[in-house]
Amino acid sequence: MTPLPSSSLRDSDTFPNLSNLPGDRGFEDIYHIVDPYTGNISPRRHWCLIAEITKTAKFIRLSIYAKDRDGVEFPVHVHTDDRGVGMSKYCQEGYTLVLMYAERHYFADGTVGIRLEEGASVKVLPYSVATLMAANDRYFGQEGKGACDHCKAGEKETAGGLKNCARCKVISYCGKNCQNEAWSSGHKEDCKVLTQIHAFASKDWELFQGWFEPHVMRPPPSGPGMHILSSLPVFD
Repeated sequence: MTPLPSSSLRDSDTFPNLSNLPGDRGFEDIYHIVDPYTGNISPRRHWCLIAEITKTAKFIRLSIYAKDRDGVEFPVHVHTDDRGVGMSKYCQEGYTLVLMYAERHYFADGTVGIRLEEGASVKVLPYSVATLMAANDRYFGQEGKGACDHCKAGEKETAGGLKNCARCKVISYCGKNCQNEAWSSGHKEDCKVLTQIHAFASKDWELFQGWFEPHVMRPPPSGPGMHILSSLPVFD
């Protein structure tokens, strides 16, 4: 299946930077629908913030400092029940935070960032944002399609045609020999990143028919229950 353009990490609606996130004290037309009868807010579509960790700090709770793709740095203060203890070992400088349904929060000290609460959907990927973006561009550019990625033989030059890597779905090989040699010479590591990109690209981010993962409810700033945060097995 051809991936939708909106599933690319370069789509600014699906993968907004901090300044374009919806706030946690209201709604944004592009991301939310308001029920005219109850006032409840629910998602119109899916979205995700990706940001690279620059440092962490522990005082009362874990604070993660990250920068979005514009280079804007911001804090992610962890307000989970364990105050981020279980999460801290995964958070390393240069790794990437993946925050589903993230919302911009204004803290009492005047800073703007993310307040990460219990049940929030968060992953930490052991790659830089630059590595993810390069893999994303390779995936959507169909780089290597039409030729064996190792020996460069074209489709018509191979006896059985080209076959995609079963994991990442983007790299093609003319046979087992080329696949095995490519695996040993670098695709083993590339494949992990491309597989993560495939996980993003295989979703329809524009159509909301339910959360990608089970979600929790939290009280809205005002009015009855607002469905905002999703819950996910926290780390890969």
